[in-house]
Amino acid sequence: MKSFAFHFLIVVALLSLSMATWADQYKPRNVDFGESPSPTQYDWKEVAERITDDCATDYERLKAIYEWECKYIDFDTSYTIHTADSCYNNMRGVCQGYCELFYYIAAALGIKVEIVSGKSKNYLGQVSDDGHTWLFAYISEDSGILIDPTWGAGQLNNGVFERNKDHSLWFDVDPEWLILSHYPTHEVYQFLSEPLSEQEFRNLPVANTLWKTYGIPVHYIYEHLKAGDITLPKFYNRGEGEFEIIEIPMQDTLRIGSVYTFRIRMKTPLEFVVINRPIYCKRPEWKDEGDGVYSLQFMPRDTTRVTFALADKTRANFWNNVLEYAIAPPTQGDWARVEKKYPLSMPEVKNVGHLYAEEWEKAGYDGQRLLKVIREQHITDLPSLHSDKGQKLQIATVPMMRRLKNGQTYTFTFFPQSGVKWALVLNDTQWFDEWKQENNGAITMDVTLKSSGFLRLYVQMKEGENFWSCLDYDVE
Repeated sequence: MKSFAFHFLIVVALLSLSMATWADQYKPRNVDFGESPSPTQYDWKEVAERITDDCATDYERLKAIYEWECKYIDFDTSYTIHTADSCYNNMRGVCQGYCELFYYIAAALGIKVEIVSGKSKNYLGQVSDDGHTWLFAYISEDSGILIDPTWGAGQLNNGVFERNKDHSLWFDVDPEWLILSHYPTHEVYQFLSEPLSEQEFRNLPVANTLWKTYGIPVHYIYEHLKAGDITLPKFYNRGEGEFEIIEIPMQDTLRIGSVYTFRIRMKTPLEFVVINRPIYCKRPEWKDEGDGVYSLQFMPRDTTRVTFALADKTRANFWNNVLEYAIAPPTQGDWARVEKKYPLSMPEVKNVGHLYAEEWEKAGYDGQRLLKVIREQHITDLPSLHSDKGQKLQIATVPMMRRLKNGQTYTFTFFPQSGVKWALVLNDTQWFDEWKQENNGAITMDVTLKSSGFLRLYVQMKEGENFWSCLDYDVE
């Protein structure tokens, strides 16, 4: 699949091209295919003027009517309220009631609105043959916008109406977005250059409203859903209003060893992270591009899922997943790419004890050298290495397994980088400090262990001061 960035440029070009013909797409036509509203006994002018008091344009007036209905009109779960009058009297109604009420309020302001009938598809992909209504409202003589105040107001959850916190999704709806869930009885209300048949509409995969909420271009979604080749990560609603997607891997499955680009614009100061346990790439590891935009070049290197997560506002150190990717079964080539860049992410290293990579790198064991030793010696547990008190050394040869054996002789060779005296101490009682100085600056000593317990490599930083542990072993 082509990159998101490439498709985004195409979308921008297409949108620029379409602006000149937008009115032609939305009109003109000389026939009103809209449904006729039920008769009304009210003069709606006072209601209309009160709702749109601060509005300067018809577009603003339409949006004000829409917002008023979304905020104050409940969905009628008894499915008995269909007209403008009964909807206003009861402050609830079904889709027909929402649309007829909208129609009359707009008409009182001299704004022409057409009631569109058709079928709708829910989030499960089920098409309702009972019918649905929405609106086409004029913003000028020969152009208009698509509106669904019923869907904008809220949704039913187990038969209970739940009002939406954000109503914006179903006002001035892009035709390519609306057709994913709304199929008009009359083709003219599709406003598509290539109208869909009802069967094509039914065959379209289900669209996730979060795709649009998080900023994925509608044209990209429509074209790929229509072609049947869209695969996107799982989306969760915990990031609504917090961030916007600029570029992400546009697929549902990633491969270890491959590099992917994440670019997001944060709308709030929340912390964020990409997780491929045990790897956490938090804000400092992202590139700050300015204007709230952050980017990350990320290589998955563990077979666990990859998630983009936001810090929870109410629970400390808790992350809410927003995007989630699966990981494809890795090939040898995948692992080879991981090993080249992140050798300590290889499977045989994953469960090695006391693998503190930064400490070992300070002592001269970079990831490649450490991986080689672990493989060659079949090590499952490394000795503990410490540098927190300034204990510095470059290792030439030391036992790399944590558990040493009583009665055996081991060689310790390293380059001291700090301290005035180094010693190996068995059980804090038996001291070995007869080091041999080599010409290259290293010190070396062979030690035969004659009791079990623990062996430590100590360093004294200054004369008369305490000794600090640098390497810790168990002796069996």
